[in-house]
Amino acid sequence: MDIEKVSFGLLGEKLGHSFSPKIFNAYFRRAGRGCAYGLFPVNPKKIKTFMEGLRSSFIRGLNVTIPYKECMLSFLDEVSVDASRIGAVNVIRCSGAKIDGYNTDFVGFMRVVKPLLNPDTEDLFAVVLGAGGAARAVIYALHKLGVKDILFFGRHLQKRYKILEDFSFIPLLRGEPWMDERMRSGLKKADLVVNATPLGMFPYADGSPLPPEFAVRPGTVAFDLIYNPFDTRFLVTFRRKGAAVENGWRMLVYQAVETLKLWNGGEIDEPLFFQAAEEVRNAAFFNSR
Repeated sequence: MDIEKVSFGLLGEKLGHSFSPKIFNAYFRRAGRGCAYGLFPVNPKKIKTFMEGLRSSFIRGLNVTIPYKECMLSFLDEVSVDASRIGAVNVIRCSGAKIDGYNTDFVGFMRVVKPLLNPDTEDLFAVVLGAGGAARAVIYALHKLGVKDILFFGRHLQKRYKILEDFSFIPLLRGEPWMDERMRSGLKKADLVVNATPLGMFPYADGSPLPPEFAVRPGTVAFDLIYNPFDTRFLVTFRRKGAAVENGWRMLVYQAVETLKLWNGGEIDEPLFFQAAEEVRNAAFFNSR
């Protein structure tokens, strides 16, 4: 790939699993755009230097993933209202030396999960596994959808307290430590369970955030933000228990559409993008069989 044409990309640490370059580049080719989307794996020790250099680079926009969604706010000139309330950024837009931040994760999640939920969302009980940037977007999206009773689990006390502080506008939001017994109790009563951790994705593809044994109620929906692999241990476990399951593929596509709108001033051929994404997905699924 000609580095001079890489106007967009994905910023993170371990990026080999990502489908984003294939999807965006397929769309750019079909749309006749003279640009490309690349990967920018950056060591955490070098993220400050990378962001300083970004202001004088050819890059016009980046998606942001693990582990930089939360710390990204400190490097930006302006942050959207939604990203500020979430406390995490997954999209940055570069205009000259100015860098602005946004969050499209919550929009992608909302578009996928809304049809899966009971219309009376006020009575729903949602469990979110994780306390990082992705979990923050999910919690915010659930709040926007009208889900009032939300319980999240996190390994780090400071992260749990920070989420509860930042999301004090959600009265029934609770945070619990990562303990099997407490998770079993929450999962047993949950209408919706969301995996917002990297457990199940490379390099933790064999992992799962779930306790060894637990029960679920009839009608439970399990949502894994991971899309590669398409069928994680998290989803397999819930499917065997009779739950409805959804992986993160459609969320990825929907948030990518919103990302392109930010980068292109609202101009995007959505049907063409969906077609490009579906062909990438079908090719990946065929090659994995």
